[in-house]
Amino acid sequence: MLVADCHHLIREGLANLLSYEPDMQVVGDASSGPEAMDLFREHRPDIALMDLRMTGESAVDAIRTLIREFPDARILVLATFPEDQEIMPALRAGAKDCLLKDMPRGEMVAAIRTAYAGQRLHYYQQMRRGPSA
Repeated sequence: MLVADCHHLIREGLANLLSYEPDMQVVGDASSGPEAMDLFREHRPDIALMDLRMTGESAVDAIRTLIREFPDARILVLATFPEDQEIMPALRAGAKDCLLKDMPRGEMVAAIRTAYAGQRLHYYQQMRRGPSA
């Protein structure tokens, strides 16, 4: 798994939390879009968690490029707010779903496992509908 976020604490925290999962291994962490792309090309991770708001190349452009190079890439976008205007462009570019940074660890791990299994995620759609849906 690759974790990409420009905030060191978020990036390190996610990598640390996910390392406790026996079936998950973080093979790289990136602080920018270009670094994430380089690490993805080098390690070819099963899953990439990519922040929407990184420095350097936009996440949407990075996703588009990686999907063009690796059509089977499984990229999950990380957002702070469900209203972020870049979420839909990221999904259209090929991200499998959008996860919120404040979601419970168990839900994030389940979403990652679902993406790894090649199943369609609907976390973002459910999140937008709200708890009553």
